[in-house]
Amino acid sequence: MAQVASGLQRVASSITGSVTPNPMPTPSEPPQQMMQQQQQQQAFAPCTPSRRGGRGRHRTPVPKSLSVLPKGRAKDASHTVIAMVVDTSSSMSSMGDEVQGGCNAYLDEQRASDVEDGTHSTVVLVTFDSKVTVVHGGKPLVEMAPISKDDVRPDGMTALYDGIGQALATTTELVAGLPADPNVTVFILTDGHENSSQVWNKASIAREIKRLQDEHGFDFYFAAANQDAMTTGQALSVDTAQCVTFSPQAQGSRQAFVSASKAQIRGKRGMSKAFTPAERTSCMTPDVQNLK
Repeated sequence: MAQVASGLQRVASSITGSVTPNPMPTPSEPPQQMMQQQQQQQAFAPCTPSRRGGRGRHRTPVPKSLSVLPKGRAKDASHTVIAMVVDTSSSMSSMGDEVQGGCNAYLDEQRASDVEDGTHSTVVLVTFDSKVTVVHGGKPLVEMAPISKDDVRPDGMTALYDGIGQALATTTELVAGLPADPNVTVFILTDGHENSSQVWNKASIAREIKRLQDEHGFDFYFAAANQDAMTTGQALSVDTAQCVTFSPQAQGSRQAFVSASKAQIRGKRGMSKAFTPAERTSCMTPDVQNLK
């Protein structure tokens, strides 16, 4: 009887609402490990490219490793893969339109040399600011339209190492898929120091550059403003003879592109790959030279 009475009491109480309901459990805070995993997923999850001025942008991650290149293959001296790694951080706005102009001047020199030499080139163009963008992932030079302002519009910080890492990953993947080994040149241009890479660092970039030079014959050129390009480039395993400092102004940046293109063409033709004294001077405007 006591059980029946108790049951009736509960029914009556549910009708009158006099019984205090059990409180809902308060959601517990996620463990610290779960929060860290969520942050990592947000930081490294791919996202849909955004559009800024008509230019596709994507966040890192850039690849953390490079494609394995086969050894002992035949050499195709008539084919050159040109990888351009161009700084588009906010500070590059001081160069005006000459980043665009310099890219096109570089490629115009290459087109002319291909016609003269009966060779052909394929272009990888990677830009970097706070993000990394593959503008061209392996485009035949003869099919390329001129580089546009939107392709190199300044914005954000300087993810230099991630920009280089992405360019090396794109380039090695391209080369690995070819039937023979082409000439490969990587040209890097920046006006500042690394400050926002998420995947690559100085040591990992320097290690890969040295390996690609020593084992696969890649050529690297490094042009930098607001620093000693030889010191910075050498720390990345780039030969100092193929590093050049340029003035952080329009004419200096354009001359850096043109001089690097001329040096690369000389190297392709079996001559000196080094920047000449005249080329180094041309990259420095008079006001900067007077500070030396």
